[in-house]
Amino acid sequence: MWLAIGKTILAALLISFVSWLSGKKTGLAGFLTALPLTTLLV
Repeated sequence: MWLAIGKTILAALLISFVSWLSGKKTGLAGFLTALPLTTLLV
């Protein structure tokens, strides 16, 4: 149960960080989005 909650919070933080970064550095944000990091969290 706690593992699922932790993964959900981590995924939400990663998604919000990438969306914030897209306003600053679009190339890096696109690279991070293309990585399967969000898939690995689930």
